[in-house]
Amino acid sequence: MSYEYVYDQKKISRRKFFKSLGYVGLRTAAMSGINVASAMIAEKGYIQNYKNRQEELKKERESGILNIKHFAEDICKTSEQLLPSDENILPKLLMSYIFGDVIAQLILKTYLPFHYRRIGSASGVLAKGIDIGSTYRGIDPTEDPRFKEYGFDVYFMESNIFLPQIPSTIDLLIHALIFIPFTGIGGWAIPPLFTGYLAMTPSIYNSNVHTGLVIQKMLDVGDEIKGMLNQGKSEEEIRKYLRDLASKN
Repeated sequence: MSYEYVYDQKKISRRKFFKSLGYVGLRTAAMSGINVASAMIAEKGYIQNYKNRQEELKKERESGILNIKHFAEDICKTSEQLLPSDENILPKLLMSYIFGDVIAQLILKTYLPFHYRRIGSASGVLAKGIDIGSTYRGIDPTEDPRFKEYGFDVYFMESNIFLPQIPSTIDLLIHALIFIPFTGIGGWAIPPLFTGYLAMTPSIYNSNVHTGLVIQKMLDVGDEIKGMLNQGKSEEEIRKYLRDLASKN
């Protein structure tokens, strides 16, 4: 068989191109559906915890009790205004995934068939490692005792249904031991799905790290509010301070 014939066999025909795009579309739809369903399931627990906290605060207010937890939601909102998140995170995640999927489906499978599954498996392991590592950076401040003391624990949730609402370092370690090998196997079975996952990791990393920065800012602002309460400042004075702080952004 001549070199020219071998090369021609590896060309991406129009039929193959559109067929591949169909597979990409199906995987993208499946991946999006799974993530949306996971977030909806996790949100149910979050909403219930939020409602329970609001009931607790209502009873305390009726009893004349005013503590830092009454300002926790406003502190969260103020901190997020001071450190705004990327508003385009979802489109970036989607486009990154499609790019990684297309690369594997069209390029790797056609021109590097021998390494196709190996690259898929390595992509899955690497992507999961980056995801978990950056999640650790995001949740690290939540292990500070002030996080629960100030009442911030009900205003955050982990959208991964295989983790608690606020995962601990131990939770992440167990998750890594179980799911990193799983993603390696998955990457071998369906390489494009996991090269797509790897392509998403820059946005995932930035989002997780940003969450950690916001939580740290919340703790810092919480310290200020706690000091104001100790000084006997009124609720209106504290809320005005938070409004003024947010307006500085």
